[in-house]
Amino acid sequence: MDQAAIDAVVLIASKLFLYGMTVGMIIKMLHPSE
Repeated sequence: MDQAAIDAVVLIASKLFLYGMTVGMIIKMLHPSE
């Protein structure tokens, strides 16, 4: 793999990670654990 492809994969992975964290926080706010 060339550097451009690696950079693209890292960028997509970080965006998915941030999206998952945000969704998780929203779910926790909407459904607080007793």
